[in-house]
Amino acid sequence: MFAVNQVWIAIGPILDRDPKHMAKLTKTKIQASKPGALLHDAEVKGLSLRVNRDGTKIWQVRFRLPGGERPCMILGHYPNHPNDLRCPECLTREQACEQALEIKAKARRGEDPRLKPEESLVPGITFGAIAENWLREKRQRYEKAQKGGATYPEWKRQMRTYLEPAVVEGCRFWRMDVARITPRHCLQVLQPVRLRSATMAQRLKCTMSSVMEHAVRSLLVDYNPVRSVRLNYQEVSRERTLSTDEIVDLWPWWNMDREIQRDNGHRYELEDLTSGAAHQLVLLTLQRPKEISHLEWSKIDFREGHVTFEPTIKVGGRLKNLVKNRHAHRVPLSPQALVVLERLRPLTGEYRWVLPSTADPRMPAVKFHKARLRFCRAAGIEDMQLRDLRATGATILAERWEYDEHLIGVVLNHKPRTITGKVYLRHKARYFNQVREALDRLGRHIESVTAGGGEVVSIAGG
Repeated sequence: MFAVNQVWIAIGPILDRDPKHMAKLTKTKIQASKPGALLHDAEVKGLSLRVNRDGTKIWQVRFRLPGGERPCMILGHYPNHPNDLRCPECLTREQACEQALEIKAKARRGEDPRLKPEESLVPGITFGAIAENWLREKRQRYEKAQKGGATYPEWKRQMRTYLEPAVVEGCRFWRMDVARITPRHCLQVLQPVRLRSATMAQRLKCTMSSVMEHAVRSLLVDYNPVRSVRLNYQEVSRERTLSTDEIVDLWPWWNMDREIQRDNGHRYELEDLTSGAAHQLVLLTLQRPKEISHLEWSKIDFREGHVTFEPTIKVGGRLKNLVKNRHAHRVPLSPQALVVLERLRPLTGEYRWVLPSTADPRMPAVKFHKARLRFCRAAGIEDMQLRDLRATGATILAERWEYDEHLIGVVLNHKPRTITGKVYLRHKARYFNQVREALDRLGRHIESVTAGGGEVVSIAGG
């Protein structure tokens, strides 16, 4: 149980090193400390004493590794009673200072003090070897099927970010013998991630479980220890939609006619212009933000009024998967969407991308986070994300004109999960006119509700 507690204690919040907390940790000062306190030692930099809510006191030291990482390592308990000195885990201040200086010296030499000597490790097939083999199989399978662009890089990122650096009981989790991994080891890897993001911890757990299932199928282990780990968390899908009033409040700030922002002293930048257009296009076309951000002028047919999205495109010399369901699709453009694009053409028409990056116009603008926050702050709206606009448009189509879920799925370009939906996808071209009718209705509705406050009409009129 102590090993699990170590993980929670080591990653807990660290108080600011205020001078009043930086003093020699005398016996009187330590005994007078209150639960929840964190006392820093003034003589040994990085050494501190944490007082838990139950009154127990833990010595810990924070040090810097050559790569810039600053991990926190547990040294042991502070003896609350003279009899506690018989316990090997209890350390006086002098003993804690001695251990802390040894750990910091190892870190300065480029060693990781958390790791055990190599000779103490039992050789065997490591978790990292199994994970690399599992990744190779997944990559071959996805390349053969010509799909899965976003999933494989995410698995690889999780392993490089969370699994390779993880240290469990003095060993790199990545280099542990897969047959020796227990649920306790898996929990110690997941707990630090869970404190930062419960959603990412749940996804990382699924990745670890898939790797261990691969080891079970390869007859390397008898069971999957990750199955016994419970994080008490269930990922809930986001269901945020914008009301009509919120759309009316936001539209003037998205609009490329910046008269309202100019009166409020707002700074205009190309980033704001393209970001506002990106929000408008997501709402008017109901396509994914990633697809809108990678919109190309060459793929837009202004005469016929539609745009084509290819499954993969070349960005910066590398192929990038664009469409989530891996199918090329043609999206009709409403008159309101065409007007937004026409207004953008004098600004970005010389580039490949409709929404180019302000740092490098040869690349698309893939992130609108800062501009979105500025728009929301100006309009007084909280908790709005770019993807919420798709849910808002779909809700309007369903509630106002009672379109069925299958046609809305075609508009959103969702991967169908039912037989009826698969029929819609197979004959998607036949429903192009129905999709155009739905998006034209949506465009006219947005135009009518924003006519008094942000004006699609004013854009059309120049």
